[in-house]
Amino acid sequence: QLSQFISEVRRTEYAKQDPTLATTVLASRKMMCIHPKVRMLRSAAAVNERCHELRNNQVKTAAAQQQSQCPFYQKERIRNLANVMHQQVCDLEDLLALGQQHQACPYYAARASLACAELIVMPDQTLLHETTRQSANVPVDQRTIVILDEAHNLVDALNEMHTTKLSIAEVTAMEATVSEFIEKQKTWKPDPDRSFHLEQLRRLLAALRQGMQPEDLSRMPSSAWKNCTLTQQTCTQPS
Repeated sequence: QLSQFISEVRRTEYAKQDPTLATTVLASRKMMCIHPKVRMLRSAAAVNERCHELRNNQVKTAAAQQQSQCPFYQKERIRNLANVMHQQVCDLEDLLALGQQHQACPYYAARASLACAELIVMPDQTLLHETTRQSANVPVDQRTIVILDEAHNLVDALNEMHTTKLSIAEVTAMEATVSEFIEKQKTWKPDPDRSFHLEQLRRLLAALRQGMQPEDLSRMPSSAWKNCTLTQQTCTQPS
């Protein structure tokens, strides 16, 4: 959808009159990473974790400077790529190609180019989720014009974005882990604050577990209630 939108932008009079219309496309690391090994990882979480590891684990160069282990996370190249991005209206495939050409990370170059962007294209979640928007430094103020595609799905998208699902098996496992930690820390140097917060956490998990269990477990097989799912404040049992 992002690429389709960019192709439509190129057909407008704005892009024809100004081919350098400063456009930035934001997407996940999974979609924008050009590291040959990292981009082969299956999940977005694995890509994010590996990216952080490579960026934070620095090595010394011959000039005794600290340098990231990711060959594409080089700040000077990223700044150059951010400038090149705004010399044409680029879609996601264009950004990946430019990243390969300049040997610079398109993900961080796109974020570096936000301050000078006239048009920013991104998934709804990036804009609507406050923490994600702030971490990406997406500029939103009174002068910003926001256009949402398929806005009739906005309520469902917001509900899904701020909903967390936990199975009763996960809650039970967390409760057992916290209880075990509480017993272990009794042998350590006393810390009233730590003990207080751990006990609060244990009681919360116990209350969640009890609230998720059906009233009469004898009528349900154990395999069914163990998969009982807590969504916000409701418990949905598998049919």
